Amino acid sequence: MECRDDREKEMDDSKLNTFPIRYAVSCYIEKILGYIHEDYNYSNVNKLLEVNYKKFIKNVSCHPNKLNKSHFKIMNIAFNKEEIMHIILLVAMIKSRTQLTYLASSIYELIKNID
Repeated sequence: MECRDDREKEMDDSKLNTFPIRYAVSCYIEKILGYIHEDYNYSNVNKLLEVNYKKFIKNVSCHPNKLNKSHFKIMNIAFNKEEIMHIILLVAMIKSRTQLTYLASSIYELIKNID
């Protein structure tokens, strides 16, 4: 039997659960880069991420050299500076992970066909 403190802690933790949003961001970036999860419902991306948020993520992942103050001003309405930096680092991490996945897959295919 759970004690009351454990249930209250779980309730507090569930309020702070950002996993669905982080996973939607991850799947969105991977889709932009051409890696598609067949088991993910991409309508969740539209439900969880606003259009400006998706535009910012796409700009950071595809055209980081074209970012300017206006991109950050749009994001600053909903997020503070630390959260914007967290988003940028999250995008960089997911992009690197996706590129490494493609690299590993390519190397595997090359080695498999060496016979």
